[in-house]
Amino acid sequence: MAWQDTLRATLQQVDAPLKQQNVRWMLVGSAGLALWGVKVQPNDVDIRVQTPEGVEAFRELLITHSLPEGVVQINSAITEPLPSWRSNLDQQIATWSEPNGGRYWLGRWPIGDGIVNVRCTVYPQWRDKLVEYYGDPVWGLVRMVPFEDWQVPVCPLEVQLAYVAKQGQSDRVRAIADFLKTHPYDKQLLERALHQRPPKEAMGQLLNQTMGIPIEY
Repeated sequence: MAWQDTLRATLQQVDAPLKQQNVRWMLVGSAGLALWGVKVQPNDVDIRVQTPEGVEAFRELLITHSLPEGVVQINSAITEPLPSWRSNLDQQIATWSEPNGGRYWLGRWPIGDGIVNVRCTVYPQWRDKLVEYYGDPVWGLVRMVPFEDWQVPVCPLEVQLAYVAKQGQSDRVRAIADFLKTHPYDKQLLERALHQRPPKEAMGQLLNQTMGIPIEY
């Protein structure tokens, strides 16, 4: 159960200070799904932060988990670092940009037996889209999910489902769909998220089969 241990250790260090600083963050990815109760097995704990300053706030709180100098290759600032990259005392936050205007900030700390990825994305092309990792609208929809002694801000399942469908992650589409069949959800929110970022035809057919939601192209 490494992801729960990693999330617990992270919350013990960051929850109260981030509230005091009004840093907006949310749990996304597989750990976010698992916290809802979706049957997935997370590998990492993925956190999205609203601003680059939020990533810096995490850095200040998690610096003791950074690796020593000289043990990790420094990121080029042109492309996303390799999966083996970890925050280290030479480079605690990796930053890079893309020709399409996207700008990225990433901290990646080993905590316990797991990895915590803290990411901020400023992507003008997707600013007004309802997307898990990009855009602003999702911040008004973040939901609090209980985990032990904490209330954890988590991306809505409806938005996460639209994201994994767009990414073509059929296993996660099925897992979320199975969960939503027996739990209440906001159908209008799901349709809005799917409309703003329609999945490919195969994923659209899967959503129609599993949840009866037709996808318009």
